[in-house]
Amino acid sequence: MLTGKENPEFKIIGFEADDTLWGNKTLFYNAQKRFQDLLKNYTDQFFQELLKIEKQNLEYYGYGIKCFIRLIIKTSIKISNGKIDNESIAEFSKLGKEMLSDPGQVLPDVKSTLEFLSKSYILILIIKETF
Repeated sequence: MLTGKENPEFKIIGFEADDTLWGNKTLFYNAQKRFQDLLKNYTDQFFQELLKIEKQNLEYYGYGIKCFIRLIIKTSIKISNGKIDNESIAEFSKLGKEMLSDPGQVLPDVKSTLEFLSKSYILILIIKETF
């Protein structure tokens, strides 16, 4: 059990929020499943290409839902050789809006852990979203 006195040299603890304080990964996994259903004709290459395009564009788009949807659309256009239909693109956009409106869920014991740690440390929230 932590006592808050383990290492007196450390005064600050930073938490990267996504999947540390609140569960975000499930939202992306569920979205990827829906994309897979929409793109069943291209599934074999879709996730490989998505990862490749994400790495190429990370410094420009960063992380987050908006970037994810942009990359999904870009990947879909590429793997379909520009033949992806407008209805699919509209569905991707709709899914992005659903993801953005999801309130998220704080992971178990986060509140009590942060309250405990805040008695001995300065706590910092770190996010990756680029604006």
